[in-house]
Amino acid sequence: MAAPVADDNTGVRLAKNFSMLMSSQLTTFALAIAATVVIPRFLGAEVIGRLQLATAIWALGAAVMKFGMDLAITKAVARDPQVIGELAATALATRLVLTIPVSAVVFMYALGVGYSRQVLVLLVILGVGALAESMGSVSDSILLGVERVGAISVAAISGRLIAVVGAVGLLLLGFDVYAVAIVGVAGVIVTAAIQVRAAVAVWAELDGVRPGRVNRDAMFALLAECRPYFWIVFFMIAYQQVDTVIISLVVANDAVLGWYSVYDRLAGTLMFVPAVFMTVVYPTLSRLYGEAGDTGETGDSAPADHRAITRRSFRLMLLISVPAGFGLAVLARPLVELLYGEEFSEASAVVAVGAIVISLTYLTTVFSMFLISMDRQRPLTVLLAISAVLTIPLDIALVPFFEQQLNNGAVGGVVAYAVTESLMLAGTLYLLPRGSLGPASLSYAIRVVMCGALMVAAVYPLRNEMLLAPIAAGVMVYLVGVLLFRLLDADDRASLASLIPNRFQRT
Repeated sequence: MAAPVADDNTGVRLAKNFSMLMSSQLTTFALAIAATVVIPRFLGAEVIGRLQLATAIWALGAAVMKFGMDLAITKAVARDPQVIGELAATALATRLVLTIPVSAVVFMYALGVGYSRQVLVLLVILGVGALAESMGSVSDSILLGVERVGAISVAAISGRLIAVVGAVGLLLLGFDVYAVAIVGVAGVIVTAAIQVRAAVAVWAELDGVRPGRVNRDAMFALLAECRPYFWIVFFMIAYQQVDTVIISLVVANDAVLGWYSVYDRLAGTLMFVPAVFMTVVYPTLSRLYGEAGDTGETGDSAPADHRAITRRSFRLMLLISVPAGFGLAVLARPLVELLYGEEFSEASAVVAVGAIVISLTYLTTVFSMFLISMDRQRPLTVLLAISAVLTIPLDIALVPFFEQQLNNGAVGGVVAYAVTESLMLAGTLYLLPRGSLGPASLSYAIRVVMCGALMVAAVYPLRNEMLLAPIAAGVMVYLVGVLLFRLLDADDRASLASLIPNRFQRT
């Protein structure tokens, strides 16, 4: 990312790291699209819905196993790499201990609710993957803290390649969803192995780093230190996954879960841009804020570097998220039917509503990470908790309502998500330090939305034509609008250029 920061080397490093991660994400994005298109066609809506349910349950379980340590490790290592040895050893031991009660709760819940045998078997398989991912993410957090993203890219591509190619190959040979889950776990294990090897290499390079030692007091101290981060991550995951769990409880038709999973998978795929962006920027921001705090420069407002990066990030994410969300909303039906077939046509309404949520989530993701980097996790936790808790009554009311009215309770789940994500955006904006965005940001946001509206006006009449036609029209109109509304200055163009992997840029 090209942003005005105190050290020119910092900006260069951010751009380089961002480009490297973007390269890997473009590869995994293509693989994810392949999996998203092919696997549902083989398995069908009901089976995909059960796989989505098992994944959502273990997402909640893994959040407890990790206990917010990833964010804490990255921040601590970014500020002092000498803590790697003891911190990694204690984190790994603590996660292994937490795995036992978490697994017990997961299966007690599944048996108590009365989920099908297929869901129970998938929970067993995915539980192995959750443990492997939990172990590997400790190394991933260390690599992020020292800003070594090359190994992260290699690990992500390798794991995804195994999971997708293996799943598609096994389905072509006539295997079922269990095989898909097993090969997915194999990909996770490979990813974790590469991450661990790279983190060990980093540890070996550092002089004077103490070897890892584990004891009960250190584990309890780590849990106490990570508690604020745990609540952030837990409520964030609960906020994202509770819709799937509630739908499984109030709607008997598992196909509805499959329709909801279409939106969830598409949203997850499209969220790779803010995910990569904050993966790269978060450790740098944590380090800069720590340095500012040491010199007494923080006060009630963010340091100058933070304000500059916040504004640039806001502009960049808004510029990307508006066409992504608006375009997906208009083209939801033809896109879903093209990718998944007529069996999933009911998912188009879910995707159309959820597309707007994607635009909001781009911004809330970035703002949330800025708050964490500035040690403002406590109010963010409260906001996430309110949103997660509010989602439950909204789902309980809206899912049955839309099931009765449209025979599609998944629409109710995504409507509830839209309500709470709007609350999240308003809340994170309120929690940002004074002067983070500045008055010019509002004017910029209005112009971007107007540009998006022009794009929708051009795409809507062409929505039933061959998909390439409305997409091309939308891109052209949006780019013209960007020029007319003067949405790109020199720094914005540099920031967008950093999204393009180095090998695709002209030299």
